[in-house]
Amino acid sequence: MKYMTKKEIREYVKKNFKNPFKVGDIIHHSWGYGQTNCDFYQVVRVTKASVVLRQINGKPVEGSEGFMCNRLMPDKDNFRNNPFNAITKDKCGDGDEEILKRVSAYMKEDGTLRYYIPTPYGWASKWDGEAKYNSWYH
Repeated sequence: MKYMTKKEIREYVKKNFKNPFKVGDIIHHSWGYGQTNCDFYQVVRVTKASVVLRQINGKPVEGSEGFMCNRLMPDKDNFRNNPFNAITKDKCGDGDEEILKRVSAYMKEDGTLRYYIPTPYGWASKWDGEAKYNSWYH
């Protein structure tokens, strides 16, 4: 691929951007300092450049337990009520907590786009189907 300026890259991303998320997709967000918090979200609506998410519970993988840690899988359609959302830095209200997030992308070296959802604690992306590490301290 030929060398591109930052402006050319921005224009390329804008021109080729296509929201890859679909209703029902699972989003994974891992964050924390001193422990690893593992959050899952389910896409409930999609627009041209954003997604509407609801946080879902994770379920422990049997046999993955360690000292104050385990691995989690998302529990699709098992929506959480009253969660703290690290994806927004807010504690949501009661009931049907929906979060609107803009989808972003960057160009990889091979010219393909990598899509992600920016968050206050890094980024979230489409879940890859693998169990995710989770830890806590009491």
